[in-house]
Amino acid sequence: MWIAKPLSALTVEEARDWRRILGHHRGSDPNVPLAQTWTWARGAEVLGMGAWCVYSPDQQVGGVVIGERGSGRFECVNGPWIAWGDPTLAPAQLATFAQAVSRLGPGFRELGLSPRWMDHQAAGFLKGLPVEPASVDRAATRVLRLARTDDEQIDGFGTRLRRTLRVSMAKAMEADCVALDAGLARVFSHEGERYAKERGFLVPGAAWFEALIDSAGEEAGLSLWLARAKVGEPGRWREAQVVVALWGRGAHYLFGWQREEGAPPSAWSAAAVAQFLAMRRCAGEGAAHYDLNGDIVDESPSDPYRGVHEFKAQFGGEVVRYTVPRFVIRAG
Repeated sequence: MWIAKPLSALTVEEARDWRRILGHHRGSDPNVPLAQTWTWARGAEVLGMGAWCVYSPDQQVGGVVIGERGSGRFECVNGPWIAWGDPTLAPAQLATFAQAVSRLGPGFRELGLSPRWMDHQAAGFLKGLPVEPASVDRAATRVLRLARTDDEQIDGFGTRLRRTLRVSMAKAMEADCVALDAGLARVFSHEGERYAKERGFLVPGAAWFEALIDSAGEEAGLSLWLARAKVGEPGRWREAQVVVALWGRGAHYLFGWQREEGAPPSAWSAAAVAQFLAMRRCAGEGAAHYDLNGDIVDESPSDPYRGVHEFKAQFGGEVVRYTVPRFVIRAG
């Protein structure tokens, strides 16, 4: 049996079923993406999109799709979650999933699927499918193992970062990591939108964060945290905040912003302190690894993400590389 409904039409038990499915898979595979959670879908709804859950409780597979209401176009980001590695199951599950999406409403036009696979899995997964992807992209992120103690965590950092962190912690005017609530989200969003606009990317508005906060309690083991740091002295300081999602044994850095006053020395890094505080909190809450959310795929000196890559690389960890095929299924 397959269920295909808007989020708002799911019964309490049906919504719980989808969360159980993701929780089941996440127990054996930490790469189950946040983008397929009920919580993330609720955030899409707040941004004015439609969100639908399409899944089989019997087979424990499926996915969340989003799209502009009435457009007939749907996207499944980092999904669906099916038995990609099983050539006897994956084709039928993929076909059934697509068919179910096509019946979500009149005027179906297109379904885009963008599963995220580990690089070493991709060739085998593609070989077992009867359809070719329209395109294939690559992505990467940096994942750290979280340590039991501060000293052990810091020992894994690069020499420069250890020195920067020591100096910055000594100059900390503010440093904490707390549960994200609606009031904190509004402040974070206001500053985050300013910071993002200056640098040419987007940070969602306060309503998106508030939707995630409201929904996170319904997702097993999912919580949101805000790490804050202000480093320096009156009239000369740097400030940074980062939002992190903690889901079971995995923590994911989501968004952050920085600002400064009075041209403080480069050795004062509020961003480094905030990330360290987030790692400390997540480790204390039971997380085993921390995803720094993105890295460069090829280490080209001209990559515009190079500076961010170099900052993240100081924390150590491992670069995890993904293959992201895009399948497009159209009406007719």
